[in-house]
Amino acid sequence: MKNLNLAALALIGATLAGCQETEESRVLDQSLAHEETVYKPLDWAPIDVNSISKSGRTTASPYRLELVSAEYITAPESERAGQTVIFNDRGNKQLAYDFSPVAKLNGISDISYYVDQVRPGTDLDSPTKEAAIDRAAATWDGMNCSAFGLYKVAGLPLPIGVIAAQLGFPSIAGYIADINHAGWMPASFFDFVAEDGSQFILGVTFTLLLIDENGDYIDTNGDGKFDVGLREIYYNDNFYWGDGDLVDVETIALHEMGHGLSQGHFGKAFIKKEGTIQFAPRAVMNAAYTGVQTEIIGSDNGGHCSIWGNWPNQ
Repeated sequence: MKNLNLAALALIGATLAGCQETEESRVLDQSLAHEETVYKPLDWAPIDVNSISKSGRTTASPYRLELVSAEYITAPESERAGQTVIFNDRGNKQLAYDFSPVAKLNGISDISYYVDQVRPGTDLDSPTKEAAIDRAAATWDGMNCSAFGLYKVAGLPLPIGVIAAQLGFPSIAGYIADINHAGWMPASFFDFVAEDGSQFILGVTFTLLLIDENGDYIDTNGDGKFDVGLREIYYNDNFYWGDGDLVDVETIALHEMGHGLSQGHFGKAFIKKEGTIQFAPRAVMNAAYTGVQTEIIGSDNGGHCSIWGNWPNQ
């Protein structure tokens, strides 16, 4: 059974809209208890990943990959805020990761994204969801401080996803784009990320780093950040998804695409007396879903520009 009934989601949307008008008059009850980062040991070996062409052919990659982290956003009624899960910290508690224009799996400095064609989930139709993800990508691409050349890779009738394959779900463990929106997965997939994660995780972005022949992380452009090989985004089919309502596809895709473009969570979460969650400030990169939000605002824009303002000369 899916989480959240439709009436409850409609009421959440109405409540959140009303809260914006009377925010100053409402009293915050308590800080939402959560830790921003958790560490979870992982026994996976380094991953060999081939590149997948538009024709579906695979070619060997010069790099291997290692799963290092996952960042997820939570449902509003769960009273939990999203976390960053570190799977391999290598003894470094201050890890930072970003794409490098020098080391790219496809050899192109521009950033690519892909939208799954075969795992659309049970709500809405595939073209509607894909269009919502495309709008989210276009919003980030429209930031005038950056010029990372975001482009879309053509779809294939194949399930593509390194993490899905590692977890035993039917999938091809290959690289098709820098940021792969790998589709809607069943509830059990999200229990890998967090205990009972299927009940509160809406979407998750996995980061896989490039490693050299010695198994070490690399920093080819000397920016002090380890080089990202690819990021994979998965959505939880255990919730009701909508286009402009319910759990809005575009809003969650905008958030996860932010992670795909190296942004972390932002804002402090509070539980209000009436049981709703409030963030200060409200932003696309808040760690829990707070209703439909499809525009980039100050904090999101600032974070994006700090990462991408000098691309590819960084």
